[in-house]
Amino acid sequence: MQNDDVNFKGIVVFLGILAATMVAAYGAITVMSRHLEENARRADENAARQSPPASVAATQPYFPAPREQPNPLVDLQALRASEEAELNSYGWIDKSTGVVRIPIDRAIDLLTQPPKEHP
Repeated sequence: MQNDDVNFKGIVVFLGILAATMVAAYGAITVMSRHLEENARRADENAARQSPPASVAATQPYFPAPREQPNPLVDLQALRASEEAELNSYGWIDKSTGVVRIPIDRAIDLLTQPPKEHP
């Protein structure tokens, strides 16, 4: 048998140490995660039991409702429709200075035309 440069025992020891390290790291992360979740739960319970300070209660008699988007898809479609309408229509940007908006296709045509020579 020929003497190889590969030390199989060293590779197995390295892989064993690597596996043990990974298991230890996973265990440590799991313990820390559970500890942080428990602390957050206790803090939430304590906050729910306490009443707000008098100064806050006087200025805000109730807690405001969350400002949620009830139907984000419809809102996104409306936004895109308004942007599309703005891109494809004429309109005033600033009437006092004479600045107008033109459709994007017309603007591209104007910019790609060669400049006209004046006599």
